[in-house]
Amino acid sequence: MGEQTEIKTREEVAVLQKHLGDRVIINNGHVDVQFQVSSHGIHVRPGGAMIMILKEEARYKHGDVTMHYEGGEREYDALSATDLISSVAEGRPTMYLRFKSEAAPSEVVVASIDSVLNNEKLIKYNGTLPSPKDF
Repeated sequence: MGEQTEIKTREEVAVLQKHLGDRVIINNGHVDVQFQVSSHGIHVRPGGAMIMILKEEARYKHGDVTMHYEGGEREYDALSATDLISSVAEGRPTMYLRFKSEAAPSEVVVASIDSVLNNEKLIKYNGTLPSPKDF
């Protein structure tokens, strides 16, 4: 754990999606990033991963990012890993973040809850996220 892999080619993106399963969905020019949460925190399926989006300093304009969850949605003026964790603590059963295509994060960090607590990164994807026609 703690190794970082730069994902650059389409083949490597496919590997990334294999790791993420259904958590990354390319949808009509939007990028939906899904993760499971519970009242106890982040739910990680066996062999699965949770997703921390973006670099800590990344910021978005109002309306660029919407968090959808059962019973509603929330727009962000700015989004950070701290926002994600605090939203997880609300105990929503399922939620995902939707980015406008031009506001899609340039970095997606995939990590297990243990590695997050240890501030480690397992897989890192830098660059433009794939479009639906790429798959």
